Amino acid sequence: MEDKTIFFEAAGVQTVLAPLANNSGAGDSCVIMDLMSTRPLDDGQILLTVSFGNFAGNGSSAGQGPLTFEETIYARTQMFVRHVDTSAWGYITMTDENFFGSMEPTASDRIYSYRLVIPSTLTGGTNMTELTVYPARHLLRSTAKEEPEFQYIMRLMKSYQLQQSPDVD
Repeated sequence: MEDKTIFFEAAGVQTVLAPLANNSGAGDSCVIMDLMSTRPLDDGQILLTVSFGNFAGNGSSAGQGPLTFEETIYARTQMFVRHVDTSAWGYITMTDENFFGSMEPTASDRIYSYRLVIPSTLTGGTNMTELTVYPARHLLRSTAKEEPEFQYIMRLMKSYQLQQSPDVD
């Protein structure tokens, strides 16, 4: 893999079931975000990504997400909500799903994968005692290829510059 560029062909997330919420009422919800990026993020940066995505830059001021378009390989947010029609049913219903990411080639040697779950009882008055979120598998189909030396060096420099945080495994 050394001296090669990764070209992404496809990305996806496999899940087993929708989340299960016990003792919940209409209005209880959760947001699930699946994210694959070329640089590591701390917890606060991941929360900013849920709010602002990769649309506003590098998180250097209020109202900006921490990732750029090029750093976001794949991202998916899903909103699950308990509503009146399914209040007696265990599983909560997906009401919204959004995808964003660049699938841009990278010379980075790592792809960082995250899954964030944010439960919410913002409507108040309910006592959701358990939220079960089933496992997910993050998939990236890619090919590693050699590029002309100048292109590779420029992509490597860009990957290096984008890597703002130290690698913490």
